[in-house]
Amino acid sequence: MDKVCPICKINFKAKRIDSTYCSEKCSSRHWRINNKEKVKKHKREYKEKYSKTKKYKERQKASSARWYNKHQRGKTKTYKKICNNCLKEFIARRSDKIYCSNKCATKFWRKENEGHLRNYNKLKYNKEKRRERRKNNREGDLNYKHKRRAKEKETDITSTFLKQLKENTNTCIICNKLMNEISYNPLQKTLDHIITLHSGGTHTKNNVRFICRQCNLERPKDSRDILF
Repeated sequence: MDKVCPICKINFKAKRIDSTYCSEKCSSRHWRINNKEKVKKHKREYKEKYSKTKKYKERQKASSARWYNKHQRGKTKTYKKICNNCLKEFIARRSDKIYCSNKCATKFWRKENEGHLRNYNKLKYNKEKRRERRKNNREGDLNYKHKRRAKEKETDITSTFLKQLKENTNTCIICNKLMNEISYNPLQKTLDHIITLHSGGTHTKNNVRFICRQCNLERPKDSRDILF
């Protein structure tokens, strides 16, 4: 369908019967001409909202231009300094700079923190060892857990007995310190087997007590401190 646009007055081929404008620009112009009051209100609201941001941007641009005019490449201040690591002279653009490069900075930090790096490498090495052991000894770990659960099932202990024992014990038998119920505290009350399950002990009333968390972790698995 050949039609004429009422705004730009150009002949165009319309794909639809309802289309009267050649493009979206002409349709928007027609809407603005018929709705001038709405356009004015929209402009006022836009100015009220975004006038502050425009002023801020203009000030920021002006300040950056001033700074660039003062500190151009030819006019920048330079400082002659000596590197703390390699003891060589270098030209710095800042007064706070001490090292000539990032490599020197890392070398100097490693010299001062050798002990910290040793401990970090030990922890990393131990983690890798543990992963290898877990991969190689999965069957052994599963058998150990299965035996431990079986021993814990063959008991005469009840929940009421454990509550009473926990309330009655306030001091640790090993270190003679008062205990708490705060989680992950070295003086937390923890259940301990006098003869450990690893060395053939049982989960019964005669073989159970409450001690602090620190003493429980320091105890050996073979219960050498009691048997020998």
